[in-house]
Amino acid sequence: MQNQAKKGNLSNEWTEKVREATDIVDLVSEYLTLKKKGKNFLGLCPFHQEKTPSFSVSPEKGVYHCFGCGKGGDVFNFVMEVEHLSFPETLRYLARKANISLPENRDKKELDYYERLYLAVSTAQEYFRESLMDEKTAVEGWAYLNRRGVTREMIDTFQIGYAPMNWEGIIEFGRKRGVSTDSLAIAGLAVKKDSMLRIPTGTGYYDRFRRRFTFPIQNISGRIVAFGGRAVNPKDQPKYLNCPETPIYKKGKELFGLAVTKEEIRKTKTAILVEGYIDLISLYQRGILNVAAALGTAFTAEQAILLARFAENVIIIFDRDAAGESAVFRAVENLYDAGLNVQVVQLPPGDDPDSFIRDHGKEGFDELIKQSLSYLEFQKKRIGGALRALPPSEQEKVLLDLAGISNRMRDDARSLLFLEEAARALDFDFRLMERYSKRLRKAGAPATEKQQLAAPSDLEGDFLALLISKPELLAGSSAEWLEYFSKSDALSLFEILLERHVQGAKIGFDVLMSELPEDKFHPYLLVLSQRDLGEADGKQLLSDYVNKLAGRKKNQRVHELKQLLMEAEKAADETRAQELVSELDKIIR
Repeated sequence: MQNQAKKGNLSNEWTEKVREATDIVDLVSEYLTLKKKGKNFLGLCPFHQEKTPSFSVSPEKGVYHCFGCGKGGDVFNFVMEVEHLSFPETLRYLARKANISLPENRDKKELDYYERLYLAVSTAQEYFRESLMDEKTAVEGWAYLNRRGVTREMIDTFQIGYAPMNWEGIIEFGRKRGVSTDSLAIAGLAVKKDSMLRIPTGTGYYDRFRRRFTFPIQNISGRIVAFGGRAVNPKDQPKYLNCPETPIYKKGKELFGLAVTKEEIRKTKTAILVEGYIDLISLYQRGILNVAAALGTAFTAEQAILLARFAENVIIIFDRDAAGESAVFRAVENLYDAGLNVQVVQLPPGDDPDSFIRDHGKEGFDELIKQSLSYLEFQKKRIGGALRALPPSEQEKVLLDLAGISNRMRDDARSLLFLEEAARALDFDFRLMERYSKRLRKAGAPATEKQQLAAPSDLEGDFLALLISKPELLAGSSAEWLEYFSKSDALSLFEILLERHVQGAKIGFDVLMSELPEDKFHPYLLVLSQRDLGEADGKQLLSDYVNKLAGRKKNQRVHELKQLLMEAEKAADETRAQELVSELDKIIR
């Protein structure tokens, strides 16, 4: 095994002890939400972007496997991949979590590249925390924290520190602990001195953070990867200063506070998304625990996917200014694309989440959350009513934005409902919205999950999984079932099942994956093979699925008839309108 070659001086005995002490489900659950599916657990893969869970964890076998990207292994492989650690460092990392003391037979020179950066960051955190606890050094800092009402409990929970006005404080502190200036510089904590700057340092480097609060940015497992700093004195600019991106820190992939708040988000299935450190800490201090911060307004697709591992719903509360409103759209687009439900809260002018909750308390904030708007309601309020009131160029921009969001939704029914709601909310013709949606697709808009080969919708997927698992149920099939599928790929797979049943050919996941074209059907089959059908009677399940699919088809036809009826009424075609009303009456009855 690859791991065996990397163990160095650490014996197999210690490896097995750590393996036995580490529950793979508990470990993986620190990084994503897992849901039980039969004997295994499924979740969104942490190694590639996906919206349909294809990451399977087997507690019985102690392994994981992603059917999307193909990565898999045991607890050691998982940590090595997600934390960028060597095997010896992974073994020590898991041993610490399991409270197992390993023999120490190395020095800092033996640390691998990434671990040296993690050591540099943790050493800086030690320096910042010690500096904050020195009241003489951090006089200004404590005065500011007291004015903002930040409690000692919050300071400890979020590990807030302080960088004093010292040009080489971190550098000297690190040197005493065997951390090189080069490692501090690569980790974004030390800056190479420019020859034009008259800075009193003797090393050629100086501390990035001086006279600032420091907020450690943690990855999802809780390891510190970078820092944000806030100026204590208003004269010091910029107000906020962050570490640059480094080999262990990618700004667009982390969310401040999520390592602390993820369990509350998982429990409530809802995340409140704010912009900055102080906003999050202020809300958390006053009992709003399911909150995460975007590290600014440039909310990325990677951050949305990370949030989707723990939440189903997101409430956005950004500052009420031009930058904040612009950021709402970018965030909404990415959040919808990740399959999340989105609401928007509008703060009173001049307020941010911190100032609002300090003035109005938790009760006032809870009331504000109750008044959250759907994104379409937010748009209507922003533009002041009907779409037609805007200049033509602005109308087109809004329509393209809405069509773009609709096209990125992974579920066809949800996409259609979004367009219908948009037409009602902004008072414009639904057909116009459809035209813009088609126009974007023709123009080559980025493919969404519904346009790519992906897993079928839940209902169609469960129906197909049942028929593959219990092919004898195909004996009761009907030609009408062919009309129940909204996706061509799902329909193609169903037609193959019918054909094989008529021919008497064997049906099963293993046989289908062996005989059907790999590039076309394997993604479907791999995901469907993980569906947990429970212990219910197959015939009863079949009846339930058929009834649900028939009901969905009926609702779709009702929607089509209503659209046709609107057209007939506009054209004053009474005969056609009466025919449509009669058909609607028959269906609804």
